Amino acid sequence: MKKTVFLSPAGFTCLGVNTGLRLSRPDTGIIISEKPMTAAGVFSQNLFRSLSLDRSISLIKKPVRVQIVFSGNANACTGQKAVSAMNIISRTAGTLLNCRPEEILLSFTGVIGRTFPADAISANLQKILSSPPEQIKKQSAGFPRAIMTTDLSEKISCCRIFRGKHSVVVSGCAKGSGMIYPNMATMLAYILTDAAVEKKYLDSLVKDIAVSVFNRISVDGDTSTNDSFLVFANGCSGRPVASYSEKKVFEKALHDTALQLARAIVADGEGATKFITICAEKVSSVKDAEKIVRAIANSSLVKTTIFGADPNWGRIICAAGNSGAIFNPAKVSLFLNNRLVFKNLSSVPGALPRVKKSFSGKNIEIRITINNGRENAHFFTCDFSYEYIKINADYTT
Repeated sequence: MKKTVFLSPAGFTCLGVNTGLRLSRPDTGIIISEKPMTAAGVFSQNLFRSLSLDRSISLIKKPVRVQIVFSGNANACTGQKAVSAMNIISRTAGTLLNCRPEEILLSFTGVIGRTFPADAISANLQKILSSPPEQIKKQSAGFPRAIMTTDLSEKISCCRIFRGKHSVVVSGCAKGSGMIYPNMATMLAYILTDAAVEKKYLDSLVKDIAVSVFNRISVDGDTSTNDSFLVFANGCSGRPVASYSEKKVFEKALHDTALQLARAIVADGEGATKFITICAEKVSSVKDAEKIVRAIANSSLVKTTIFGADPNWGRIICAAGNSGAIFNPAKVSLFLNNRLVFKNLSSVPGALPRVKKSFSGKNIEIRITINNGRENAHFFTCDFSYEYIKINADYTT
């Protein structure tokens, strides 16, 4: 299968370098825009979230020029040291990139509670960014790789819209493999576009995508302190997104890019061996439909039974019954990989042997029909394996 290449939209320079947070691999991703960028974002709702998120929320009210992402240290739960670190980095980068510190957004991902070595990182950053531009690009390993932590693969999605003289590029990348249960967005996800987009419109669009895409995935039910989803638009294509038809095309491109990133995060879940799609159909309300799919997706019993290729439908209906949604169990039907296994409060004779064979595959679909309304909801998750436990048992060491 052909590897997707991260395509930088017009006016963007995207770098991936090593600043010393890790021994050898790239650990710092840098996005630089020729022109000020309109930015919109949503961030973790965790009460212990990194102070870098509060800083970003404040700064994106106005145009920005740079986004720097550090992988290997969360810069969270270290008090005033975290603020001091951000001040040092933003001043150094501002001087080197000829912009104000408040035009530079900073994101961090990694172990929580460790002091960020700002002085050492700042010195290394100065050496890198002081080099000739051609040398910097030659040494760069790419932004998507630089922001990875326990990820096994880069997560990239790119497309081009409005063909012609003023075509527009929409490029996204993300990192995330564990601590995946967004309550706003995802671990770290960035979408860049060279379209000219009005701030208020972009804010609304990003919030909608967070709800409909990134809030519908889970690996382990944990929301990080550093989750961020940001979209940057610099207008360098010369193409404004203003008319109704233009907005529809742009919205679809942004949504599809985000959806591919979200699915890639789940597929690369720590230790994951199976990709699980969960659908709740014919429910009385969207709220109840979401309760049902979330409960199933976050059930450790469901996730482990799927890892074992065991179509144990009892665990699935148990999770649905504990979801808090209101429905009549006697009306519920359950389908596993498109085969009816449960109806009228009992199993369907002869169904499980056929389903068990299909459970050895990598893609699993759970579809539960409630039959008390017209609303639907979906959710993406993965299984729990021995490898997930191994990865997280010694993460800090």
